[in-house]
Amino acid sequence: MKMKLALLAFCAAVMAVAAQEIGYIETFSLATNREAALKELVPGTDDYFYFTALHAQNSGAREKFLDVLERWKRERRGNLNSPMRELLNRQALLDYEKEPQKSLDYLKKELALKFNHARKTGERKSDAPTKLDPAVIGTAALLQRALENEPASLERIENAGLELAAGQKLTPDQRRNLLSRLTRPDYPGLVDLIVQDLNHRDSRGFGHLEIHRKLTLAQMDELLTKRPALRNETMFVNAYLLKLAPENEADLETDAAARAAYLDRVWAFVQTLDPVHNSLKANALFNRLRHDQKAGLYDHARFLAYVQLPRNVYYQRDEIRKQLPRGEFMAELGRSFGLIALPAIGNDEPLVREFLMHFFRDAADYKEYLPFIRDDFLKRLFAESKIVNGIGDALQWAALLPPEEYKRLKERVDIDFAPENPVVFGAGEAVKLTALVKNVPALLVKVYEINTLNYYRQTGQPLNLAINLDGLVASSERRVEFKETSERRVARTFEFPELAQRGAYVVELIGNGKSSRALVQKGRLGVLQEVTAAGHAFTVLDEASHKVADARAWLGAREFTPGADGRIIVPFSTAPQTEMLIVQQGTFASLARFQHLAEGYNLHAGLYVDRESLLRREKASVVLRPVLRVNGQPTSLKL
Repeated sequence: MKMKLALLAFCAAVMAVAAQEIGYIETFSLATNREAALKELVPGTDDYFYFTALHAQNSGAREKFLDVLERWKRERRGNLNSPMRELLNRQALLDYEKEPQKSLDYLKKELALKFNHARKTGERKSDAPTKLDPAVIGTAALLQRALENEPASLERIENAGLELAAGQKLTPDQRRNLLSRLTRPDYPGLVDLIVQDLNHRDSRGFGHLEIHRKLTLAQMDELLTKRPALRNETMFVNAYLLKLAPENEADLETDAAARAAYLDRVWAFVQTLDPVHNSLKANALFNRLRHDQKAGLYDHARFLAYVQLPRNVYYQRDEIRKQLPRGEFMAELGRSFGLIALPAIGNDEPLVREFLMHFFRDAADYKEYLPFIRDDFLKRLFAESKIVNGIGDALQWAALLPPEEYKRLKERVDIDFAPENPVVFGAGEAVKLTALVKNVPALLVKVYEINTLNYYRQTGQPLNLAINLDGLVASSERRVEFKETSERRVARTFEFPELAQRGAYVVELIGNGKSSRALVQKGRLGVLQEVTAAGHAFTVLDEASHKVADARAWLGAREFTPGADGRIIVPFSTAPQTEMLIVQQGTFASLARFQHLAEGYNLHAGLYVDRESLLRREKASVVLRPVLRVNGQPTSLKL
């Protein structure tokens, strides 16, 4: 009974296997028209390449077979799989009748056959050369063999010898391999190689290779000349903009000339781009207009170029949005591009209003802006500009406004610091601040001196206008009275001779129920940092980049004093992180951010021994050169 059950189970298993579908190989094998059967496969898959190549091989179409196999290898980045090797092995056997030596060489290579056995005889006659032939082992010969033996790469050439391939005729795969291994842009003919690679059908576009981002600005300009289509590729645009950053670590926050030159370079490139880059154009123009405003400049042509850009703002005419052929042409004001001195725009209305107020002061009408800005927005702003600047009869312009709006304008209180006020004052520079004042009969001017060392030690944060002044007594206070009507908005300049010393001060203007603050920093301290074996070494510099010898530093509750060379040494940390270092000179202090490192030791030894001294049972001299490094910096072994 048990035997019968076992036999039945076995038969059932055999029948189940037989019932299973064999797969496409059955369709291909039994097809009367295999060309038609191949159309069932998905192009680009391994099965498609395998059966297409197999059919060409069976049909004797050798050239077609080689072409299909070459495309298959490119699809797999040159990696051979088992089906490929199977087909190559069959082809080698099929070719034996016509090219026997080629088939034998293939088999020797695949089977790793060696025929270097020496004949066992008392007499050995050598046919080896007695001298080295430069034509065989010279650089040119070795390079030629390396290029011929590896048509898909340059793996036979080390990175240090890649320049030997300059000017050589390379296959597309060799050129791609070369570009992927380059780490510096000073390679002969690099731009032409990149253009050829980008034009190749398998190219993934600009930016997928590291060398693309390491090109110099001159090379990128040359690349644009030879491939103009790159101008509107996002990867190229981003890489090009990074190359426009100022050199020599210029401080764009305080160096107005360097900032203006940088913004000009950005706009010169950006304005040539297609409308799909309108967000970038708007960002570059807006930040240039803001820079001009801080310098007291109002460029009319530049402002017109900005308001003409399509932006999603309520005051822009609807016709501009309707005329856009594509939705992505609309500039996104909240978009950031990760570029220095080019933060996101956000809300551009305040800047647009200030520019229009400036231009309307002397303008006869506002018709020039009607194609771009809604007339109701322009009319109100035009009337406001004339009224607050005292141009003509206020009642004449008030007729352009609804009565309740004119009432709100008349009663509005303005105490606004002008945008052209300096960001940082020099230690010996006289302090003057300009404020736009409206409807303030009497203004109270208060000055508070901030103890920067105590503030930084308590908060660990940079100074800002949100500082709590409760409990502080103003170091100076004065009252200023004005006689202008409530409609007038007048620029008032205040001098502060009491701010003669280096320090940080808060100037507060209070009047008619409103107040405004300005943070004035006179002078500043900066640091130069280097990593040494003993820790972080800081050299403190003043605002004129002169070394400060008597500076001190605070990290948390610990104070660090300078050594004999004037540098302040801060030991490495057991908890590496970004830290805020307080640098102090006298009663003045500034903050410096740095990455506090942990100790990391590395011992490397070079060893040399003369081979001739390695005699059995004898002592040999060994030369040892140890190098100890702490965070990559060489240090004494005594440490």
